[in-house]
Amino acid sequence: MTGCQGDPAADVNRAAIERALAEAPAAKPVAPDYCTTPMPSVQPKLGEPVYITQLRWEIVREQENKRNAWCAAQGFAVIGKGPAGK
Repeated sequence: MTGCQGDPAADVNRAAIERALAEAPAAKPVAPDYCTTPMPSVQPKLGEPVYITQLRWEIVREQENKRNAWCAAQGFAVIGKGPAGK
């Protein structure tokens, strides 16, 4: 009968390791700089028509939307949002 018994200390140790692994929080991956840089601001240039400034802003915003979609698809939250925090 003694040959069938396992080591009780090893069983307790194994159970403690399994429990610790089950309760440990999952490590979050580090987001690349691409997902953490804020959206660049668009400043009007001297003598530039308003519609050109608006066009440049729309291009920047389109790139921001693509960046947000890529980061979300990779599982990263975009930390650096626009200047107004939106």
